Order: sequence, then structure tokens, then C-alpha cells
Amino acid sequence: ILMWLVSVMVLRPIVQLSKAIKRMGKGDWHSDIHITGSNEMVLLGQNLSWMQAQLRSIETQKHAFLQQITHELKTPLAAIMEAGSLLVDEVPGRLSESQKKVLSISQQNAHSLQALIQQFLDYNSAAKDDLQALNTVELKSFLEDKLADLQGLALTRNVALSLSGEPVELKVDEMRLAMIVRNLVSNAVQLTPSGKKVAVTWGSGQSDWWIRVIDQGPGIQEEEKERIFEPFYQGGAKRQGSLKGSGIGLAVVKECADFMGATIEVKNISDVINSKENLENGAVFSVHFPLMELNHGS
Repeated sequence: ILMWLVSVMVLRPIVQLSKAIKRMGKGDWHSDIHITGSNEMVLLGQNLSWMQAQLRSIETQKHAFLQQITHELKTPLAAIMEAGSLLVDEVPGRLSESQKKVLSISQQNAHSLQALIQQFLDYNSAAKDDLQALNTVELKSFLEDKLADLQGLALTRNVALSLSGEPVELKVDEMRLAMIVRNLVSNAVQLTPSGKKVAVTWGSGQSDWWIRVIDQGPGIQEEEKERIFEPFYQGGAKRQGSLKGSGIGLAVVKECADFMGATIEVKNISDVINSKENLENGAVFSVHFPLMELNHGS
């Protein structure tokens, strides 16, 4: 009995410490840390609580800074893009062919920077655990509205962006669904070469519904299919254009999908379509969502 009591007194605080450290390692800065046992173990638990509070404060400051800096960047960028649009329309006067080429490069990079800034804003929002009200949307109209800005990015890259699917009403978390489709499509457009296309399709079944984004980029290496959802991970696929990716777009997708109870499936075109058809490379991202009951009477 004595040996059992000693083992409990020694092991219990160690187990408590281990669980607390694992929670912190997963980004849980809010759960109380309570360590029992000897004075030394209690003191260690108090120090761990202090460290948790410091990390929580740093995380809060980081998100506040990111929110501020991205909003500060959006205003001058909007002015630059508007000025570029006036030049494209030749409002100040006719442009030579060489001037049009330079302007095209400028517009393409401006749209890429706009998508990058939006990714940082999405990353900031996705990290928050706040619950959003579920609203009923007509999916086709919703996607057309949320992807309107990316049509400009696709146009400057000479990438065709198509949407196809049957009209369907769904009950969704609008904010997180918008972040999922925006980041998937932005990623697809920036990986797809000029003259190719990105397709967005959707459908529904008895218990779930899905959105699928298909690009004609280089595809995803097998060993990268899990890692691409890690924040700031840069895969081997080369983006088109001069701006490097942030490595957070797919992390936003994963964070939002997890929150909505959705699952993500990543395949290459060669995995889902018979290779005898001689189709080029490309990736297929499918997100499956649980079907929520509609309450038209409420």
C-alpha cells in the first residue's frame, strides 16, 4: 500500500503536467492548469500557468498586429488597382503594345497581392473559435458572389474560371464556407498555367454535400498531401507569377473545414480520371460537408 501511495503521489502530478503541456502544444492557451503533489510540483505548475498566460498574450498581440497591417495594406492597394483599371480602359489615352504588356504584369501582381492579403485576413479569422450563425444560402449564387474578386485574378493570369452545379439550398456557416472556397480557388488559379482552366463544381446527397475544385497545375506529390495543410508549409508545386505564396491558404481551408465538421480529400487528376485520356496534370480538392436540416418555417 505504501508503494502504491508513493507511486500515486509521484506519477499523478507528472501525468497532470504532461496533459497540460500537450494541450498547450495544440494551441490551447485557456484551459486551467492545476498541478497537485509536492510544493516543487505545485510551483512548477504555477510557472507553467504563467508561461501559458504569456503565450496567450503573444498570440493575441500577433492576431491584432496581423489584422491591423493587412487592413492598412488593403487601402493603398485598392487605389493602385483602380488606377490600373483606368489605364487598362485607356481613359488617360491610348497605350502602346509594350505599355500594355507592362500594365498586364502590374495588374497580375496587384491581384496576387490582393489574394495574399485576403489569405492573411482569413487566417486571422479562422484561428478564432467563435460560433457563427448558420444561414440558408442558394449555393450557386453564394459561390458566384464570393468568387467575384477571384475572377479578376484569373483574368489577369489568362486562366478560365468556371462554376457548374445544380441549384441547391443549404444551411451553412457563411463566413467559413467563403474562406474555404476563396482559398481553394485562389490556390488553384495561382498554380494553373496561362491558357488553362480551374473548375468549381458541387453537388449534394442524402446525408452530405460537397464542393470540388479542379485545377490544371502540376498536381500534388503523394508525400505532400498531408503536409500542405500545415501553416506556412511551402510545397514543391511552383506558382505562376513572381509573388511567392504565403503557405497559409490551405491551412485556412483545413481549420474552417474541421470547425464545420467537413472532410477534405486531395487527389491528382490522374488518380480519378483514366490516364488513357491523356489529360494533363492537375489537382482535385473535394470538401465534403454534413447536410444540415433546413428550417423554412423559422
